[in-house]
Amino acid sequence: MLKRTDSQITTPVPMRSFRTLIVDEDQSARDGLADVLGDRHEIEIIGECADGAEAKQVISAEDPDLVFMEVEMPRVTGFDVMDGLSETHRPLVVFTSSYRDFAVEAFEFEALDYIQKPFDPERIQKTLDRLAKRLTNGIATEVAKENIGTLFQNK
Repeated sequence: MLKRTDSQITTPVPMRSFRTLIVDEDQSARDGLADVLGDRHEIEIIGECADGAEAKQVISAEDPDLVFMEVEMPRVTGFDVMDGLSETHRPLVVFTSSYRDFAVEAFEFEALDYIQKPFDPERIQKTLDRLAKRLTNGIATEVAKENIGTLFQNK
């Protein structure tokens, strides 16, 4: 039987938790999404907002990593919220709606995803898989940039 020494044992690095904000004027929609996301180890729900004006304030103050945002809200839409944020306070966003009509515009805001209500746990899992893939690709890109920079410094 082969035994591993301590130097051969590796501990997996835990995936970081995404500070997540839920924005929807409908309390039952917020509750449903919070129920689906609440058991996910990679999601930390930092708050909920009932309208776009409140969402702008909370995003600026709390700087979440991820926002699930309803498109259609009174006075300030989800698109208005994203349009009004500076690049430094623009989190990843998953737009939500009861209609498919806004999907094209959602991706013009570089949305991570667009989910139609009612929320399906399997569909949300696909969104979280997309989030993990984007994170992995981002880390790989940063490592590649560092390695290229090191190569040029050593010449």
